[in-house]
Amino acid sequence: MDSYLAADIVTHRGVILDDGTRKALIQSMWPLSSENLKCCNLLTYFDYFAKQCHIFFSHKGQLIAVRTYQDITHIIADFQRGLSRNQLRESLLQHLRVHNGEPSLEIDADVLDRTIDFAARLFLMIRFVDVPHSFENGAALK
Repeated sequence: MDSYLAADIVTHRGVILDDGTRKALIQSMWPLSSENLKCCNLLTYFDYFAKQCHIFFSHKGQLIAVRTYQDITHIIADFQRGLSRNQLRESLLQHLRVHNGEPSLEIDADVLDRTIDFAARLFLMIRFVDVPHSFENGAALK
């Protein structure tokens, strides 16, 4: 078994990432060959991932607009395409409208921005801005 898949399920405060989900997330963020993945231990990353999910979803999901791992990977793909902040907002809104089957869906700009910041945290493992009503050690990059 590959070292990054050492556990069947990685959990932290209720966030569950099965083997297939972890593989899909890694391939969407860092397309690595199976050979390159064998040398990596990504359990630390997935612990970070779960902690960030807990922080952002602890307010009944009202802080951010994403609901699935596919929503997150969509934003990360847009990062990799080099979209501007405004383009990221529009792309995310369009994605959520299609994904949720609500063509007239409107989402507050602050929620869209926090959602983009959340995806950036997961992609780069850097804390961007503070999350309202939460406590985290250290200072955020602004």
